[in-house]
Amino acid sequence: MFIETETNWGRPVAASVTHAGNATEVKPANETTAMTVQKPAKQFKRRVARLREMNENGTISVLGPWNRTVSVSDIHRFMECQGAYLMWAEGDKPGERTVGDAIGQAVHGEIAKPEQERLVDVTKLLKSVPEADRAKVAEQVKALIVKAAKAQDEDSSKSESMQKEPEPMVYFDSYTNTWWYAKPDVMAISRDERGRYLLIVDEKTTKGRRRHHVSAAFFFAFVARETKALGFTGTIKTVVRYLRDFQGNILDEPFEEPRFISGRQLSDRQEQELHGIQATVRKMDEAWTRGEFELKEGGHCRGCSFRFSCPKNRQWLETRRLEQEAKAAESPQPANEAGILNCEAA
Repeated sequence: MFIETETNWGRPVAASVTHAGNATEVKPANETTAMTVQKPAKQFKRRVARLREMNENGTISVLGPWNRTVSVSDIHRFMECQGAYLMWAEGDKPGERTVGDAIGQAVHGEIAKPEQERLVDVTKLLKSVPEADRAKVAEQVKALIVKAAKAQDEDSSKSESMQKEPEPMVYFDSYTNTWWYAKPDVMAISRDERGRYLLIVDEKTTKGRRRHHVSAAFFFAFVARETKALGFTGTIKTVVRYLRDFQGNILDEPFEEPRFISGRQLSDRQEQELHGIQATVRKMDEAWTRGEFELKEGGHCRGCSFRFSCPKNRQWLETRRLEQEAKAAESPQPANEAGILNCEAA
């Protein structure tokens, strides 16, 4: 059964380069001069509740053609589990968010608003959180909003211009023949004692420090560099800003991991990072061409948005249920129950 539902879980289909709010028409390197590429439409996909079937080789099949757009979250999903990426890319409706996802969504959504427009009661945003834990989680969300707002106020005090949740930047990569979609949390033209730079901030409400967080910041910076975001062509500073420590406690002062990218030339390490991204996108292209994406089991399944609709996980859950039923049927009866049964039989 397919149940269609409108959600805001999708992302726009890219079709041109956007300079952080200022659109421009471009001609990709591999296109003819007669072809003009239009500005991307801000269209969100209608997500559909689906129960896909798994192929014999442990894959799921594509339903339609690829729109050839890539975001940094697409790349991460693909590397973690190709099947989860496909379900997201083709508009499958995810299940309930994990508590961590709900916190992140609430914080990012509220911090992007002017202070006077933020919700007083954030429990409205936490419907996926168990009711018994909702009040406690709401207090954490409020505290995270305060910390993030303070850090953004400091960014603003050093900036000539600042955008929260800026318009998406879209870059055409001729090597992979794909559109790269990038939307950081904060973007601003800032200044320090060494001069002006473009600041890109990616705020994290998670307690973990992941390699892909730094890679995502590079992705944002590279797209900003190539599209001349905010009309800036100089040095770009990326900041991954963590609001929690490794134990999940909210930090008094956010921990920041800064990186710099030259407006003129990438370093050798940054070139390697770029080549790694492009190689992954090429693998995505190959999977779309084959029409099959591999389902991968692992610890990531616990936090996957599709853990209840994924055919491989459904198979695992069913196997586990049957094993538990068989174990319960084989377990010996307690002595007192056996005696009662024997007496009743007599």
